[in-house]
Amino acid sequence: MPFRVGQCTPISVELLDASGKDKPRAPNGWRVSIADFDMNVSSAPRAAMVGQGDGASSWAACACPGVALGTVATITATYPARSINPKSRVPGVAFQSSISLPVGYAPPGTGNPAACAGLPVALNPPPATQHRVIRVREIRPQRADRPRYRRP
Repeated sequence: MPFRVGQCTPISVELLDASGKDKPRAPNGWRVSIADFDMNVSSAPRAAMVGQGDGASSWAACACPGVALGTVATITATYPARSINPKSRVPGVAFQSSISLPVGYAPPGTGNPAACAGLPVALNPPPATQHRVIRVREIRPQRADRPRYRRP
């Protein structure tokens, strides 16, 4: 699912232990969660996408206003997080996993996520989104004796 301009998309990490049936546990017995990962989002231009944490177990990727549709963002999760106490790390486990997704939708009246505050708003000028609608009341066959185009 593509990111939406001016909105934050919650990111989750799905983990399974070696049996493939349960969530992995740290030596202290707690389940390994997103709080045990360093999360990062990268894009070009750099300020197009930013990460926003809301506590230890909630993280979102935000597409800032002005980002061009089609910009690709890469979300990377690295285990173990640098801030984890070494006693809470799963022994012998260290890895990095990432996924790339495009920015693909610009809803009207996009917002400005808190994580984007202070960043340049006009990263790429957004394409014109105003459309002219021409309504046709009726279509008549063209008569040979009338001029093809009429001036208003």
